[in-house]
Amino acid sequence: MAKYLHIPGVSGQAPSAPDIAAYNLNDTFFLAAYVALDDWTPSTATAIIGQFVSSGNQRAYMLKINTTGTIQFRGGNNGTVNEAVDSDSATSYVDGTAHWIGCNFNGGVVQFFEGGTDLGNPSWVQFGTDETMATATSCHDSTGTLEIGTQDVGTNALLGGQVYRAIMYSDLLRTTTVFDADFTKLSKADVEAGTFTESSSNAATVTLNGDEWTYVDTVTAGVLGRAEALYQASDLYAEGSPKWPDRSGNDHHAQHGSAGGADTNDPKFLPYSGTQYLYTT
Repeated sequence: MAKYLHIPGVSGQAPSAPDIAAYNLNDTFFLAAYVALDDWTPSTATAIIGQFVSSGNQRAYMLKINTTGTIQFRGGNNGTVNEAVDSDSATSYVDGTAHWIGCNFNGGVVQFFEGGTDLGNPSWVQFGTDETMATATSCHDSTGTLEIGTQDVGTNALLGGQVYRAIMYSDLLRTTTVFDADFTKLSKADVEAGTFTESSSNAATVTLNGDEWTYVDTVTAGVLGRAEALYQASDLYAEGSPKWPDRSGNDHHAQHGSAGGADTNDPKFLPYSGTQYLYTT
């Protein structure tokens, strides 16, 4: 299995990148993502990737999953207009399973796509028929934040689930990549820094917003050793010091801070507070 970013569906806790000129996709583009939603028929429509900020009328484009399970495209040509079209039918994906989904926009005509379950080799097939926007023949040149798993600067359409990759192309044939957040390549150092560089030639800095990001290594972490694989910048330890064995079979007690002779083998006990995770397997 590959690494992924787990987003808990909490306001302010999802990745984003600042606006650059390349994100003005205008009238021809393709949005794609490989995601596993906790609920593929979410209680509120869920944002996948796009620039869609209501404040200041900076609505441009957004790929979403609607409450009925349909794939949705939402956008407008002047920042104020808020139009949406949906796929003809719902995806019927099993909750928690990962799939490629996508859409293209071509002068106001939207096509939805499924790409299968092969992370490294999507096989794009049109899902349903062409849909035509009511008025938008191009999309607004937004100055808003590019967001993954949220819209309106992290406050609405909150995604709950796993994001492996999110991509934007400036052409219908997917030959020119303007953004490629590949979460399968994130390292512990990236999670510690709270930022990483996306993989397109634009090399934009993606910020992991919020302060509860945790790296979990599920290869090296066993049932008892799992705490050794957790990382969090706040460096919290639990009082009460239960014994946990390290990988050498030695017992160690959890300590608070550096007091009491805590060493590098001591586990970190992290309080749950809507924590996002990067999992690696």
